[in-house]
Amino acid sequence: MGQNGFHRPAGAAGNKGIALTLTVVYRPKSNSEAMVVAALMQAHGIAHVMQGGAFSSMYPGALRTSLNAQTLLVEDAQAELARALLADFLDKDDPPS
Repeated sequence: MGQNGFHRPAGAAGNKGIALTLTVVYRPKSNSEAMVVAALMQAHGIAHVMQGGAFSSMYPGALRTSLNAQTLLVEDAQAELARALLADFLDKDDPPS
């Protein structure tokens, strides 16, 4: 895991000093769902960051506010692959961001 929680798969180029453009792909409904989603991204080698993950661990549970919400961000080039992998998690009532 890199600076600011960015996970770059093992063997991926460091690209130090190059700005990355991240895309919001999904907003998990719970901390446990966020962990499963992050594991799925990691298993498929998708560089990602779960924004809000550290703060949400301070206030776990059913309480969901803008303060403890988590957001999955991935590199633009991998956004479509990430969405395809998450298709089983997405409900018709909960469209991707």
